[in-house]
Amino acid sequence: MVIAERLHPDLASPERVPVEECVERVLRGEILRLRGALPALGWLDRFRALTFECVSEVASSDSAARLDREGFESAHRVLSGREITALQSRLVRRFFDLRLPICRSFARDLFGARTPLYVADRAWVRWMVPIDAEREDVRHLAHRPGSHTRPNYHAPLRPHRDTWLSLPRDTLGLWMAISRVRLGNTMVLYPDAFGRPLEPEPDGFLTDVESLGRPLRFECDPGDVVVFSGHHLHATEPNRTDETRYQLGLRFCFGAPRYGAQSTWVPFSDERLLGTSFSPIATLRSRVTFAHARYRVRDLRARLSRGN
Repeated sequence: MVIAERLHPDLASPERVPVEECVERVLRGEILRLRGALPALGWLDRFRALTFECVSEVASSDSAARLDREGFESAHRVLSGREITALQSRLVRRFFDLRLPICRSFARDLFGARTPLYVADRAWVRWMVPIDAEREDVRHLAHRPGSHTRPNYHAPLRPHRDTWLSLPRDTLGLWMAISRVRLGNTMVLYPDAFGRPLEPEPDGFLTDVESLGRPLRFECDPGDVVVFSGHHLHATEPNRTDETRYQLGLRFCFGAPRYGAQSTWVPFSDERLLGTSFSPIATLRSRVTFAHARYRVRDLRARLSRGN
């Protein structure tokens, strides 16, 4: 059974809401936590098995067995920094192949929506290691700088809106906890800033958080999912716990994607074309946009600049 809860700093405890209202509520700015969504939809065990398979490939079967015994939260003690990086890259490819059935299971089976889906051609896999991990090569992952064009998926991200960087204005985000998520290694959202006109810095992020309102932090059990609009300002805090956080992010929208004036661009595929002979043009609707044209122009300028 999936329990949908509204999260907000004003609430002393999460407010239970009907699952069938989730899409409408998220699009108007509510942040929802879906308790037990991944096991209810049959995904959690598949995610675990897929992860152990990948750990065996990049490290060893002994490492996979130890993670199974001790939990994904122990990854910074079980795996080296090189192995964690290789694991993240391999899982991105594996989850990319599952992005459509995962998003469909939420949109169709859980939310009951029937509008055609457009699914982001990207999977965001994060292994957030503790900033004071004992192993130096692992600790380095949490401190290595990154950006929206060259991200580091093991380190904190400053406040940003997905719509500032690469995603359409009507995007819904699925933030899926595969490990335990605790205060101290979670995501932080700023619901008071939803709908407010804010200008990002040139790199697409914000540094000053004092004017953003009250932050929202939350905890999750493995298999819980947080759903939020791409307009929500959110960030990743430094992992100050003694546990690694393992989380998968996917994005989708209902109907053709509508991009804004963001700095980069991610294609979205039409679910009706994926897996058919028309798969090569599944991203056509997101490519015939001003956002894609701007992205290509910026990319060309960057290539020319590097050539000089």
